[in-house]
Amino acid sequence: MRIDKDVPMTARDGVVLRADVYRPDGPGRFPVPLSRLPYDKNGRRRSGDIDVFVEHNYVVIMQDTRGRFASEGGEYEPLVWEAQDGHDAVEWAAQLPYADGNVGTMGQSSSNFPRFDRNLNTGEDQATGTPWQTARQTIFHDARYPSHLMLPVIPR
Repeated sequence: MRIDKDVPMTARDGVVLRADVYRPDGPGRFPVPLSRLPYDKNGRRRSGDIDVFVEHNYVVIMQDTRGRFASEGGEYEPLVWEAQDGHDAVEWAAQLPYADGNVGTMGQSSSNFPRFDRNLNTGEDQATGTPWQTARQTIFHDARYPSHLMLPVIPR
């Protein structure tokens, strides 16, 4: 596994957000599960799900949200910038040289909220511009995948 620490992403207003990128060691382009979190991507043990995703040829991105830890942005304002920064992060992740253009979002607790925050920046009709999509869930309960959820990446 290759780990790139504090990879910069410049948001549309010039603020730099930083992410850790975990990716397969070999060449190729891969789908991306993206997590944006206010909990300090460096302040906790690497969760086992990152290893599982990378073993299955995904690029995992863990990004500190605006105003938190390695990211710029002044004082942290919970949920204020999520739609704008989340949109920018998905677009940024999709164009990375090791990404195949397919980006899914993941998270839990507060880092889960941006997944459900409708993108108000598309210029599309608010009622239909961002359709909801449901993924089938597979739950593994064995020695290799204890209590992990594997969700498919929904292509763009």
